[in-house]
Amino acid sequence: MSPDIINQNLRNVIQLCYEMLEIADRGDSYRKDSGCGAVYGRLRDAAYKIRVQAEQELLLHEKDSADGDVIQHKKKENRP
Repeated sequence: MSPDIINQNLRNVIQLCYEMLEIADRGDSYRKDSGCGAVYGRLRDAAYKIRVQAEQELLLHEKDSADGDVIQHKKKENRP
């Protein structure tokens, strides 16, 4: 997969995270019980964590690109 496609996918993930944050904020403003609050809190937490990781990956790719390196991802080990 080309670096451009990889980076565009990461930018799409970041955009999706911003949408997740908007949904959580909107849901929190209209919720009527703590159960819904827990759902929106988890959504918000996941969005922040995923966004940070995607932004870090983009920065690494930009650094590698500036150094003339090709983006390489380690193959994940199979875990039981």
